[in-house]
Amino acid sequence: MEPFSYWTSNWVNKDTAFLYQNETIIGNVLKEYLSSGKIKREELFITTKLPFTAHAADDVEKCVKLQLEALQLDYIDLYLIHCPCPFERKNDSFLPNVVNGAFVPTVIEHIETWRAMEKLHDAGKLKVGEDRKVARIFQV
Repeated sequence: MEPFSYWTSNWVNKDTAFLYQNETIIGNVLKEYLSSGKIKREELFITTKLPFTAHAADDVEKCVKLQLEALQLDYIDLYLIHCPCPFERKNDSFLPNVVNGAFVPTVIEHIETWRAMEKLHDAGKLKVGEDRKVARIFQV
């Protein structure tokens, strides 16, 4: 059986996240399948998430850049805020700063995070998607 054959059997929506630490391995699979012509980018709907340690405007842009590099893609179809509560990060990564065994909360206005995401959307790095299940709920 080909590696990842189950994962690639239905190229609709692939869910990733910084927190899951699966973006690099999924990016490697995507590169292989896209470059071999087994799939087309238009057949994919890639979801990933902003980590709770990257809510500051500058961090949003840096994190998306790293995630796009890991996924080996030019854009993300759906970008979600993984957790609405921001936490401090380590200086050299987006891993959480831990003090006395706990994450350290920080104050960042949600609008700052949202506006940074809007800029990336305007630049074509983040697309806006529609979940079919949600669409049906709104049509009822």
